[in-house]
Parts: sequence; C-alpha cells; structure tokens
Amino acid sequence: MNAVRQKSLLTQAYTPTTSTVASLVAELGPYCQVCGRDYADDHRVLEVDHIMSKASGGTDRYDNLAPLCPPCTRIKGPKTTLSELRIYNRVQGHMRNEQNLTPLAAETTYDSGNGASATRRKTSAKKR
Repeated sequence: MNAVRQKSLLTQAYTPTTSTVASLVAELGPYCQVCGRDYADDHRVLEVDHIMSKASGGTDRYDNLAPLCPPCTRIKGPKTTLSELRIYNRVQGHMRNEQNLTPLAAETTYDSGNGASATRRKTSAKKR
C-alpha cells in the first residue's frame, strides 16, 4: 500500500453506531474511561475513542474502543493511548473518580493484523 493511501486510511474519522456506544456504556458504565467523570444523567455526552490510536496501529475493533468525555477526547492526541492520558490527568489534577475506571492493568496485547500490537480489554477482570 502506498504512503498516500495509508495516510488517508489513518485520517478517516471513526463514527460509532448508536448500538456500539450503548454497548460500551452498558459494559463499562456511564463513565469517562480517562478521568472517571460520571455521566449517568446523560451518557449521550460520552464520545467513543480508541484505546490505542489508529495512528499507532490500533483498529476500529470493539475491544479497542472506550467512552470518553469531550474534554478528554480533545486532550487525547492522535498518538496518545488511554494509559498515557490517565497519567497526564493525574499529574495535572484532572482525575475525577478513579473508582469509575476499568483497570488498564487488565489489558493485554493482540496482533492487529498489520504487524502492530494493540490493547484489548479483559472484561472479566473488571471490578464493580
């Protein structure tokens, strides 16, 4: 695949379906998975973002997606992972409630098919 075609694939925006958002909220709760903000009153505010960005080799697979609040989505750059953004939020004092977060220690890596590895959530290790 030539470099121009590969770059255009990486810059295409991912638009999740309503059922994908609902499934993520049902699985992980109505919380931003970076800062822990609770959106139980209106989880429609949450946006879906990649755990490992597509620019870093992540995919649009369901297990590479997580709900984030709009401020965390804006801070997360195209090459930032969720764990890096959580560290940044802790340092900056932006964490709201870490008890609402799915532990990133439960992540494993899988081959995304293009030689790069991406993270995958183990839902059985989730505490609630």
